[in-house]
Amino acid sequence: MSDATLIDRPIQRPLTLGRFLHTHNPFYLISCFLIIYGLQDWAGTSASSLVGGFVPANDSVGKAARMFGGIAAYSFLMVITCIAVVRLGKIWEDARSIFLVVLISMVALSSSFDEVCISEWNPAVWFACVGFLLVMVLSEFLIRCCGLRLSGWYRLALYAILAVFFAVPPLLGYSVIHRHDQLANAGSVYFSVAIAAAMLVLVPAVRQGHRGARRNGTPWKWPLFPLTIFGILIVLAAIRTHAIWMSFGFHGQRVQFEPMLLLPMLAAIVVLIAEAGLGQRKSWLTQLATFASPSLLACGLSGGGMTHLPIRHDVAIYCGSGWTAAIMAVAGLYLYMTLRGVSGAAFGLTGMLLLAGFTAPLPIVAKSYGLESWMFVAVAGAILLLITLRRMDADWLWSALAATVTVSIVMASRSYGWQPTGYITAATFAVVSMMAIGVFFPTDLALFLRTVAASAFLAGCGYAAYLFALQDERLRPIAGLATGSLVALLYARLVRRKGWFKVSALQMLVLAGLISYDGYSTGKLSQINWPISGGIACFFVGVVITSSKTAQFAQARERRKIETSETVSAYLPGL
Repeated sequence: MSDATLIDRPIQRPLTLGRFLHTHNPFYLISCFLIIYGLQDWAGTSASSLVGGFVPANDSVGKAARMFGGIAAYSFLMVITCIAVVRLGKIWEDARSIFLVVLISMVALSSSFDEVCISEWNPAVWFACVGFLLVMVLSEFLIRCCGLRLSGWYRLALYAILAVFFAVPPLLGYSVIHRHDQLANAGSVYFSVAIAAAMLVLVPAVRQGHRGARRNGTPWKWPLFPLTIFGILIVLAAIRTHAIWMSFGFHGQRVQFEPMLLLPMLAAIVVLIAEAGLGQRKSWLTQLATFASPSLLACGLSGGGMTHLPIRHDVAIYCGSGWTAAIMAVAGLYLYMTLRGVSGAAFGLTGMLLLAGFTAPLPIVAKSYGLESWMFVAVAGAILLLITLRRMDADWLWSALAATVTVSIVMASRSYGWQPTGYITAATFAVVSMMAIGVFFPTDLALFLRTVAASAFLAGCGYAAYLFALQDERLRPIAGLATGSLVALLYARLVRRKGWFKVSALQMLVLAGLISYDGYSTGKLSQINWPISGGIACFFVGVVITSSKTAQFAQARERRKIETSETVSAYLPGL
């Protein structure tokens, strides 16, 4: 190896604890958690000394004032530190940690007056307004002094999310004070929905992608900056949802991790990924959104599908279950992506509707208006029909459509108590569908479906014999066999398969046996005047023989022989 190569190769230094601490400098983050914890302990000791007497001498208000003031002062300190690190030292690695600390302290500021919200509502409103105004001022001060360039959509989304953090606690506190327990218990859900709505303000920004974040004033490129800011806020919001549950909707119940609270925010993330792919023409992002959406179903599995939230009864009334809510959320995502033209989203929508029809408990309110599970399957069939009409040559799509309609017929018959008629209708539709697919598609799947249809015809023979043996209505099975044999005969000529002639012949044989047995058992055969009947039959045979001797009949017979030979040669073995 040459000396030049050794000189050009960068020196690989071993990673030590000191080098790790020097590079990543986690002490700002550690300082943030220690300060917030210390402020909580300090604020709870005494409320005798208040900030300039601005807040009335009340324990909860005094504690909130101490906590609020301490976090605000620490936030201002970290903003000044960040500006100094960026403007004087140009140390962006440390600045990244400080940015994180600033965000955490701002969110902590919004939670510092939760106790006041349920005891002294008017001071809580002042805390919320002053806190949000302070956060906006500090954010703008930090952005401008550090030379960061954030477009209007990023700024609007940032302040919208922070506004939710500060606005929700007073609103839920008001509901607790005035005994709106239903609203208070569902507060964490509403908070998550509001955060998700604020996240969607980012849609125009993510559609632009790196084009909207060029020369942003940092050494970081899109999406690392500025989307990292919102990623941190989403994580903090996920934690905050459970804190809101504890503060405003606890009521003596044990608070535990509830994935249902993450569902709205995760759905918003999927929408942002899909919009980023559409706006930047990156198909892999839209496909990521399509394939990632079903993972949100895990949010509906807690509590046996009914969640651990103190609103289980309300969930059953308005959503059916947490599992139903998760399915509907994913279906909504697929519907949105379908309308936006994302490839494959329509199949996802169909799958979610089928899953809802088969597994999801229905909301009590929806049931009162006549909603039934089979309707989800029927809507899935309608969507599948639209998809199939755009891809006429896909035999598997037609098969899936036939199966979906068949299942919806069965489910509808069960819902309305029409089981026998519904089962027969569904079976007839399924057999006819399989035969139709077998006509139009020369594929292995079509051959398989023809085989299944033939098996259904043969099973129908046994069922007809069973009905005949019940001695109830013998005309119905006889009519069914006659129709089936005729249909099989016509179908044999349509698909040009010899096996269907055998299916028709077997049905005719069974039909003849049932008619003969019916005539014998009822004595109808003994009532027939056989000499007269035989004489009439012989007369017709004689006419046929005489006709066959004419020249016209001979020519027609020759032509028929030629046509028959060509036709027979065109028939294939099997079904």
